[in-house]
Amino acid sequence: MTIETTAIYIAILTLLTLPLGIRVSVLRAKYKLSVGDGDHLDLRKAVRVFGNFIEWVPITLIALGAAETLGAPSLFIHIVGIGLLVGRLAHIVGLDPLKASAPLRGLGASLTWLAVLASGGYTLYAVII
Repeated sequence: MTIETTAIYIAILTLLTLPLGIRVSVLRAKYKLSVGDGDHLDLRKAVRVFGNFIEWVPITLIALGAAETLGAPSLFIHIVGIGLLVGRLAHIVGLDPLKASAPLRGLGASLTWLAVLASGGYTLYAVII
């Protein structure tokens, strides 16, 4: 069994990592910082957006790939993959440093958690059954 469907989301989300990381690097260069955020709100936001992306996306894609390998239907993989992608994009847009909780940030987190639950849950189910 291959993970051709999951690979679509691996590719898209991997490419999305690049501008997020570059944004942090550009801001670090602008403020001449190699560590920390120097109390610059834009840099702090960029670091958290990148960090949050890296904290959630890889493990979810691993679980999604495992689910596909264990026989998850392509439609399931697409639904979870699109949910993860939309969730991460919503979180990026919604992480507004001037607001405690932006609606898109909550939507992004919720869609990401659903993707984690669905991919991990399916994988566990497939292994046990």
